[in-house]
Amino acid sequence: MVESINPEAHYFNQSPHGLRPIDIQPQLAKYKAPKVRFGMLVSWYRYGHTDNRPSVGIVTRAGDPFLEILVPTEAAPLKESVPHVSDPRLRLPASEEGTGSWDYTEEYRVQVGWMRKAEARLADLERAVKKD
Repeated sequence: MVESINPEAHYFNQSPHGLRPIDIQPQLAKYKAPKVRFGMLVSWYRYGHTDNRPSVGIVTRAGDPFLEILVPTEAAPLKESVPHVSDPRLRLPASEEGTGSWDYTEEYRVQVGWMRKAEARLADLERAVKKD
């Protein structure tokens, strides 16, 4: 099933003076894409937003701000110039068509949480050893 996209919802903001174009330049100037590495697994969203079920993709080239992702379950598995789900450009009309968007997998988020806890415990132990 192909989703229809309402261009007015993505490209214009409602105001008392009618519809006005979205200016993403201020957000774009401050935007930093999240970091990834070659070979990392990511969640790939076909329509560019996270309310769709993701597919697992493999990062084949990490750029800033776009990635190249291999999505083995797709008929055309190589996705180029894929932005992160937080990229302001996704608010523009049809920007997510064809490339989709990516985000970290839930497994990655869990692993990062474990690493942060381990680092905090290690820092506590190092402080305790220095006191003695």
